[in-house]
Amino acid sequence: MKKKCYILILLLFPFTVFAQFAKPVKSLIKAHANFNEDVTRIGIRGAYLNNIHTKSIVFLPAPVMGSEYFNAIPNDMAASLERVVTYLDVSIDMMYGFSTGNYIYNRDKGFQSQEEYGNFVTFWRKEKNSWKILMDFTVDDLKPTTFTPLFSPDKIYIKRFPIIQTSIESTKEIILQSDILYNRALNLKAEYSAWDEYFSDQIRFFRSYTSLQIGKQSLLPKLSKLGYNYEYETSAANTSFSRDLGYTYGYGIVSEWKENRTIDKYVHYLRIWRKEENGVWRIIVDIEKDIKQ
Repeated sequence: MKKKCYILILLLFPFTVFAQFAKPVKSLIKAHANFNEDVTRIGIRGAYLNNIHTKSIVFLPAPVMGSEYFNAIPNDMAASLERVVTYLDVSIDMMYGFSTGNYIYNRDKGFQSQEEYGNFVTFWRKEKNSWKILMDFTVDDLKPTTFTPLFSPDKIYIKRFPIIQTSIESTKEIILQSDILYNRALNLKAEYSAWDEYFSDQIRFFRSYTSLQIGKQSLLPKLSKLGYNYEYETSAANTSFSRDLGYTYGYGIVSEWKENRTIDKYVHYLRIWRKEENGVWRIIVDIEKDIKQ
C-alpha cells in the first residue's frame, strides 16, 4: 500500500509543481519591473543597492562584490537603464532563478544618440519573499531591430523532479566537476563533442556584439566554424537548495589566428546549469566577455 502511495505522489508531483510555477515566474518578472522603476526613482546605483543580495557578484567582466562596487561609485541620475526580460526560469524550491534579456543604457537621458545596447544574465535568490540579484553579467551589443518577445508564464511548462536526496555540497561538487570537464574538453580541442554533450537543447549563448544564439541545433554549426583555441579555468560553483539549478564562473583565454598572427582575448564567463529530464546537468545559459586591453 505504501509503495502505491509513493508512486501516486511521484505521478502527481509534476502537476502540483506546475500549478505553483506561474506565481514565482510572475514574481520574478515583477522584480525586473521594480528594478526599472527604482532606476527612474533613485538612479542606477540606488536601484542595484536596493535589489542586490548581500553576497552578490557583478562581472566587470572580472567578478567583484556587488555591494562594494555600487557603494563606491557615484549615483548618476542623468543616466538611464531599462531591462527587458526575454527568458527566465526558477528552481523547483522557488528560491533561485535566472533571467536573460536586452538592456538599453543612456549616459544622458536627454540625448538618444548616446544610447548603448546589450544583453544581460542575472541569477536571483529569494530572501524574505523578495528576489535579490546574486549574479549579474552584461555584454555589449548592437542596437536590436526588435526585442525577443517574452513567453507567457501561464503557458510555459518545464518538467520538474522530486528533490534528490544528496547533499548540497555534493551537488556543488558535481556541477564544479562538470564545468572542469567541459573546460578540459575545450582546452584539448574536443570542443564539438563537449558542446554536443553539455549544451542544453534550449541553450542561450551570449557574446559581445554577437546576436543572441538560441538552441544547440543552430548554434553548433556556427561555433564549429570559428576555429578558436580555448584555455579555461573554473573558479566556483553553486546550486539551489533543490539541487536542480546552479551556476559556475571562471576565466580563460580565447585565441584566434588572424592577419598572420595569434590574437588572444582574456575573458571571464558565467554559465547557468540546469538538471534536465534525463537527470543530467546541462548548460542552459553561457555568457562571456573579454577584458578590454
